[in-house]
Amino acid sequence: MSTLSARGQRRLVITSFLIVPLTMLTLFSLYPFFQLLWFSMTNWDGPSPNKAFVGANNYVRTFGEDRILQRPWR
Repeated sequence: MSTLSARGQRRLVITSFLIVPLTMLTLFSLYPFFQLLWFSMTNWDGPSPNKAFVGANNYVRTFGEDRILQRPWR
């Protein structure tokens, strides 16, 4: 016999069915997104193991150039 009430069983079922999609969302969407943000704030060139953190300087340098901001309107 189950010792859970009907409400407890319902919560268990809902939680069980939510674990898989939330885990997949985290693994395939949120983790890569935050990893992308981290890599964009370094001066990593790809093959080298050295990743120096430069913060938002990459964004400041990119959006500080006039030619970058004018490109979509040409």
